Amino acid sequence: MSQRSAIVAMAVLAMLSLVLSACGGSAAPATPEVKEIVVKVTEFAFSPAEIRAKVGQPMRIMLQNDGAVLHDMSSIDAMVDMMQGEGASHDMGNTASQMKMHVAAEASQKATLEFKPTQAGTYEFFCSVAGHKEAGMVGKLIVEP
Repeated sequence: MSQRSAIVAMAVLAMLSLVLSACGGSAAPATPEVKEIVVKVTEFAFSPAEIRAKVGQPMRIMLQNDGAVLHDMSSIDAMVDMMQGEGASHDMGNTASQMKMHVAAEASQKATLEFKPTQAGTYEFFCSVAGHKEAGMVGKLIVEP
């Protein structure tokens, strides 16, 4: 290939690259941005008590325990893919194997829960510490399509 042919070929490739990028020629779909929410917990409430999400959108919940005892955020029915949960550990009895979503924080501490909703619907979350759910420590995760 002559030097002139090589220059022409490089110019054509450069123009083709510009055209494809301007037309969205990327083969990989865009990754949804992580939605971050701070959920404050006390005796015996979540704030906010209603969280909205979209199917497939990664979520990061920072659980901030402003209470005087350990609290957690748990769900048995949430349709989510858990990605990560970092926080305190505690005895959940026989319910541990049923949890689809769970993270706990000691008093005056924080914990992080990361997940991706997989199905639209309204799901209950609650504090699984004995007596807390019964005292009204419940909320809703509303997942929209």
